[in-house]
Amino acid sequence: MRYRYCLQAAIVGILVNLILFAVKMIFGYMGGSQALVSDAFHSGGDCLVGVIVLSAIWISSRPADREHPYGHWKAESIAQGVVGLIIILIGANLIFQNTRMILEGDPVVPRYFTMLAAMFSLVLKEVTFRYTFHLGKKYSSPVVTASAYEHRSDALSSMAAFLGILAAYLGGLWGIAPLYYFDLLAGIMVSFLIIRMGYKVARESIFCLMDSMPSEGIQKEIKKEALSLKGVKEIHELRARYSGPCLHVDMVIGVDGSLNVEEGHCLAQKVEDRLKDKRGEIFSVWVHVHPCENDGSFDHV
Repeated sequence: MRYRYCLQAAIVGILVNLILFAVKMIFGYMGGSQALVSDAFHSGGDCLVGVIVLSAIWISSRPADREHPYGHWKAESIAQGVVGLIIILIGANLIFQNTRMILEGDPVVPRYFTMLAAMFSLVLKEVTFRYTFHLGKKYSSPVVTASAYEHRSDALSSMAAFLGILAAYLGGLWGIAPLYYFDLLAGIMVSFLIIRMGYKVARESIFCLMDSMPSEGIQKEIKKEALSLKGVKEIHELRARYSGPCLHVDMVIGVDGSLNVEEGHCLAQKVEDRLKDKRGEIFSVWVHVHPCENDGSFDHV
């Protein structure tokens, strides 16, 4: 189920971007809007992102094997980092292109119908973002969520293009020359927002690939669930890391030292089952049983 819906989100994204690339490129050239043409290349880059997302989803869906006993989930985190880098590069390229055209001078006043293309892109991209973001969060897919933010960056780019085109068009009607440059200035302003968004996506990928611990809130919830079981006296150690959408947990629990091997094993199994039942993203739990050192002094932190 997860694989099918994540794959569906990636395919929808590719199709939407192909449509928008063609619409914005044609209307941009016909209407003389450099902002819309730049936005078209942004959509073209999104198609590449879609291919990366598809590849990552396919690789991560493969079952664990001898060489990858923890599965292939980190393929999604790697792809998430690549998507973040692409978003940053797209933003930097838009800044360069629009700055170059400002310095060259003699801007062209865009035609009115280019605003319709920009508005169409804005609405379609925002709808695609909400759809993709919902699936990414529902199925805990970092690469699908990253793809959603790429759709949001395109929506922001289209919004800036629309406002810039509107200002330049009104400048042409009213004979106010400085307004001609708003078509380009808007593209530069939104490019910084795109770069910031790409940085956030890439940073999340790095945290996952570096096996960073989950948030303090999640750690406390894991400890609370383990301590809620009768027989678990304290938590000596907790380590957890994400592998794509999956969370791997290693923990050392303190138990009554009089328990035999079978009883200790059964208690460890109960802890594993409880954690997997309460938190769906937990893929594996390794529990080591250790005799309680403080004779019943609980650690509920």
